Amino acid sequence: MTTPTQFRPYTAAALVCWLCILVMGSLITPSLSCAEEKEHWSIVILKEAFIKDKIMAEKELPFMIYDVAKKKDHADVEVRINNAKAGRGDPNVAPLLGMFRVFQDKKILWYSVEDDEYKPWPVYVKSYAER
Repeated sequence: MTTPTQFRPYTAAALVCWLCILVMGSLITPSLSCAEEKEHWSIVILKEAFIKDKIMAEKELPFMIYDVAKKKDHADVEVRINNAKAGRGDPNVAPLLGMFRVFQDKKILWYSVEDDEYKPWPVYVKSYAER
């Protein structure tokens, strides 16, 4: 003999809530292409320079963490390597690749910690190559 299945309204309500969260989450969460379109202009300029001067390959760019401080006539950008995504080194550490001042005319300055001053991009490229 089988017993009838009992209807539990709280189970149905929980299911409806769960479905609403899934649907609304997919509507609110931007797609990757949308996030890339809104990338700050300074990061775009830096990525182009990294590839052009062989600082890193295009496939390595997603492993970078960019922290942008927007100023009136430029942006100060700190670039770190995300070890957790890159799968190398300590995953809890994000080593500093460099601090850069980027201008909209595509001029890039690199902050030299040793000299406590900003230096032209070619100085960074040479310093990086000598590592």
